[in-house]
Amino acid sequence: MRILKKDLKKGFVHLKAESPEDLWHLSRVIAPNDHVRGSTERKIKIGGEDARNQKVVRKKMTLTLKVEKASYEHDNLRILGVITDGPDDIARGEHHSINVKEADDISITKTRWLTWEIDILKEAEKNTKENLLVVLFDRESALFARLTNKGQQILSSIKGEVQKKDNEETVVHNFWKAISTQLSEYDTKYKPRSIIAASASFWKEYLKETLSDDVTKKIIYASVSDTGEQALQELVKRPELKTALQQDRTAQEEGVIEDLLQAIAKEHAAYGLDEIEMKINEGNLKSLIISDGFLTKLREEGGYERLETIMKNAESGKATITIITSKDARKQLDGLSGIAGIRRW
Repeated sequence: MRILKKDLKKGFVHLKAESPEDLWHLSRVIAPNDHVRGSTERKIKIGGEDARNQKVVRKKMTLTLKVEKASYEHDNLRILGVITDGPDDIARGEHHSINVKEADDISITKTRWLTWEIDILKEAEKNTKENLLVVLFDRESALFARLTNKGQQILSSIKGEVQKKDNEETVVHNFWKAISTQLSEYDTKYKPRSIIAASASFWKEYLKETLSDDVTKKIIYASVSDTGEQALQELVKRPELKTALQQDRTAQEEGVIEDLLQAIAKEHAAYGLDEIEMKINEGNLKSLIISDGFLTKLREEGGYERLETIMKNAESGKATITIITSKDARKQLDGLSGIAGIRRW
């Protein structure tokens, strides 16, 4: 995701979606009563009042909608609302929908942006490249690099020795150990969230035997056709990179739920809208945790305005807000009504 322009004092953010994940993030951020402006198509009638002389055509235009609902389905963000601004010949107050796809840009205006909503945009803007360690390797060479917010950084490269015997090639075993040792050193130095080991063919099976336990816990295997710098560009398009971010997000959310369960065991937690609201009003909530399924349900069935007020009051009271999206963590939280929190005392 790219933030093209923002003025949070005026509640305005103009951004561009660059992936299906960006559209998903936006579906979580856009809420009822927000104003969204974007490019769309609308049917208009051309011709006289006589229906026989009229022609209905689809015309491209830019409209602003007061949002009633935003949903993500099949790599498409659909925003439904009431028209508040557009070309002079378009009636205000009529319902319309804006469909947002990859590479589309929209502007969102809110009465107030909550910290957790801004955090979601920042997370999407990082584009899955936050502190990942990469090794591209085959039987003869290995290239080590980092993927960060600022781009890619080549760290080093090493060469292996291939011995020939009876027209067959065998890889010196120490080469795999050398890759493993280098990964361990970089793991200690940079503390990456995940390590991606990318190779062609079956060379990863040789590497697996030499890895330390600490590296093995972080490793994600991927396939590339080469081991040169150009292969890094191939790698960033691979689904394994998305997996690395998802695993990291899942680990973080499971940690949040574990903290919540420990607080429940110590009778130091609250859950359910009524109890959460009471603790926030008392100033007795340091962490608010919400299932994205619960949030979506209230948007669709009613009650979202109350939840939004609760989140605003929690934020004003300096409570952290976490939206849980990963499957297992969300299931546990949904079993506790979908909303819970850790008390201050």
